[in-house]
Amino acid sequence: MAENGAFAQKLKEVRLERGFTQRQLADALGIIHQNVNNWEKGLSFPNLQTFSQLCQVLECSADYLLCKSDYPFADYTAMGGSDVYTEAQMELFPVIARLPDEDALLLLAIAKRIATLPEPEYEPPGDPQGQP
Repeated sequence: MAENGAFAQKLKEVRLERGFTQRQLADALGIIHQNVNNWEKGLSFPNLQTFSQLCQVLECSADYLLCKSDYPFADYTAMGGSDVYTEAQMELFPVIARLPDEDALLLLAIAKRIATLPEPEYEPPGDPQGQP
């Protein structure tokens, strides 16, 4: 498991990015808000069942919260993709995570628009008559 201080910092960062107060997160987990406060102070750590719920509520991977990964997304398939990240996708995630919400939403709108464009027809290079 991650050192409590590193986990505490990462948890607070993700909670704030997702727009939860400590009380809202505690309510979503069915616990008292003092537990979340203690986790973020590095005084305690959630039990395994609560940690699993925490990852689900925050839509964040366990590895990210445990500082074992730089990629917060719990499951790329939930974003409509395959379960295998391409190298380009892996490079995009930390960049997107650092964007202000307004810019991230703009980028998302652009990506959705690009995804709806028809695939261009491929024409091999060379003479249109089939002669190289």
